[in-house]
Amino acid sequence: MRILEILFFCFYGFSAGSAWVFQVDGIHDAPSTPNHRKDKSDEIRVVYEDVRSPCHSEGRASQCMPPFTNIAEGAPVVATSTCGASDKTEKFCKQQVDATGRIQWRCEQCTSEDKFPTHHLTDRHQMVNETYWVSGAVLRGQTINITLSMGKTFEVYYVSLQPYGRLPDAIALYKSSDFGKTWHPWQYFSTDCFRAFRLPTSNEHNAQISAANIQEVLCVALKSSEDNEPYGRSLKVIAFSTTIGRPSSQPWSAALVDWMTMTDLRVSLTRFSDLADMTQHDASGLLLTPNLLSPAEVFRVGEVEKNKMSAGTLGMSRHHFQSDAASFMPDKGIHFAFSDLAIGGRCKCNGHSNRCVRDRLVDAAGKETGEWGPLRCDCQHNTAGIDCEKCAPGYLDRPWARATRELANECKRCDCNLHSLTCEFSQQIYLMSSKTSGGVCQNCQHNTVGRRCHHCASGYYRDWTKPVSHEQVCLECRCHPIGSVANEPCDRKSGQCPCKPGVIGQACNRCEEGYKQTRLSDHPCVRVMEHFAYRRKTVPPPVAASSHHQPINTEPHLKCPPCKPHRRRIRFKKFCRREAVCLSSSQHCVDGALFVEVWTFDVIVRISICVRRLSIHPLCLHF
Repeated sequence: MRILEILFFCFYGFSAGSAWVFQVDGIHDAPSTPNHRKDKSDEIRVVYEDVRSPCHSEGRASQCMPPFTNIAEGAPVVATSTCGASDKTEKFCKQQVDATGRIQWRCEQCTSEDKFPTHHLTDRHQMVNETYWVSGAVLRGQTINITLSMGKTFEVYYVSLQPYGRLPDAIALYKSSDFGKTWHPWQYFSTDCFRAFRLPTSNEHNAQISAANIQEVLCVALKSSEDNEPYGRSLKVIAFSTTIGRPSSQPWSAALVDWMTMTDLRVSLTRFSDLADMTQHDASGLLLTPNLLSPAEVFRVGEVEKNKMSAGTLGMSRHHFQSDAASFMPDKGIHFAFSDLAIGGRCKCNGHSNRCVRDRLVDAAGKETGEWGPLRCDCQHNTAGIDCEKCAPGYLDRPWARATRELANECKRCDCNLHSLTCEFSQQIYLMSSKTSGGVCQNCQHNTVGRRCHHCASGYYRDWTKPVSHEQVCLECRCHPIGSVANEPCDRKSGQCPCKPGVIGQACNRCEEGYKQTRLSDHPCVRVMEHFAYRRKTVPPPVAASSHHQPINTEPHLKCPPCKPHRRRIRFKKFCRREAVCLSSSQHCVDGALFVEVWTFDVIVRISICVRRLSIHPLCLHF
């Protein structure tokens, strides 16, 4: 009977929608691509793949996962003590029943050449050719640790141990999610949970676990090995499920996913500190109770005698059993042995990939080294990372999320109008947009700016004849260096440059009607002199309300008749480009108003100045 098949069906039952194949070495999704298949590109090596779980179906993204398998198979195992590993020859003896029903002792030696190594725990598991690992001698109060490092995160559904004889008094499972930096308890087993872990004995099927305490650690009673077959193989496995007894309806909560996630596993095997802690239910039979006569193998430690014993001399009858057992008792230690360590799980890709691969390594010069890199997910749905745990660059328009059966939650490309490949996610903008868009484009190209690279940068304006995604949608402002205001860009929508007074045109390259071009960079266009002919006692035209425009003296009795028209060409070089040039009449105005044109750098204003006969020359330049 296949132990793992029974175990899995007990945990999860039969699945009508998915065919599971239980191989002798573990649990594998079928028919999945064989492990370690080389990809066609020869640049990656596929380790896990489930072709029946596509990441896209009918043109839409869908949840996809690597196959469910025994992820411990072939994984490296490190133990703090292994029989014969310290180059010290050890002897361990096993009690077994022969064909006639006689109980015999069978002793073997552990040497550096003939070991029971840790890789026997994770090798291909076959009932007909079973291998097993044997620990070194374990004294009272000692603990042996077995550690597996997976090199990547996995989602674990169960862990199982198959004993091959004497059981420890307590077994603790610890997991690490950060590659061995920190360890957290996962599950406890013991013949006395309170003594071993200060916890009550629990039943994982009836434990009161809710969403609030979904990561609570339980201690389960360690089953006796009285049902062991001859040769020590147990009919029962020590099993731990990460989901049974815990809220595990779809979609899984983040707390449950974290509870199932593992990069490293540590199994601690402990022997109680004194003989009084052992009971009749302990399979070792250390107290020489009737349980010692059960078919279970019992491992005892003794120094190797100088004269090697033959198989014939090792056989002993039931009559000689107790005396020889006593010679192997207590203080010389005992051995733990297990034939298989299985971990049922998946390569963790958060529902965004159906395979895990290794990349071919290259050196600094770009040449292949012939070695393969660490395991990673071949991410789909625009995701990235070792576990597809984040969105790929340029796909941050909404927050990353794990895929579910209902929603693939693929990452969405930022709308950068093809002007940028990178963006950042803004939670504030995402909430303001009713959770539709939160991407903020970075490093906009083609002279664009804005959250979506949809505006032209300063110094550029929009070409409305091209779509916003065109590379030349933004044209450079072509403002005339003299006619436009310095250091002022053109309008980004119309391209209109800011012109100086009297200058017009989109590029500020021509004078306005009524203005003439000059050679001055500050005043490239000036107003042509207007001639006024007023009759005597006419009132001057209204002017703008400004302190510069108000008459100096507006008393009625000081008004004088209009000045005679006078035109004369002004040479700016003659007046050294002064800030103001006054053109006035030489006629003596009496009791009247004198109108003077004043030209300045910024504006041209007409001011009315009421002066007496001798008060005109301070304001005017005579020529």
